[in-house]
Amino acid sequence: MKMSITIASKDETIMVDGLELLLENGNVITLDWAESDYTYSNGECAAEFTGVKYAYEGEDDYESLDNKLSMLEGATVSDVIVYSDINGDDNDFTVTEIFFHDEEDSCSLSCDALCYGGRI
Repeated sequence: MKMSITIASKDETIMVDGLELLLENGNVITLDWAESDYTYSNGECAAEFTGVKYAYEGEDDYESLDNKLSMLEGATVSDVIVYSDINGDDNDFTVTEIFFHDEEDSCSLSCDALCYGGRI
């Protein structure tokens, strides 16, 4: 399972530290990953994550998201946690895309409400 996140930001140190999703059934899951890679260019950060896994809110046992993209149908992003070396207005960011891709399936999540001012 892979996940891609695109972030609009002047901050070239910004990194995603956590992501929470509200599933259509009302459960909240936290995502984690094995590896990440970041590319910064022209006010945009493109992040690629591999080995994406999830745990239900309040649990510490993570399971792979491999072959489970259907559970993300209708999900919304409830929280994006980022890390940055910069404080202040220079690290404002907007998540513009979140895309999941598995062997043959893919899905994207709406990012309409993912505009943030300053570091979370």
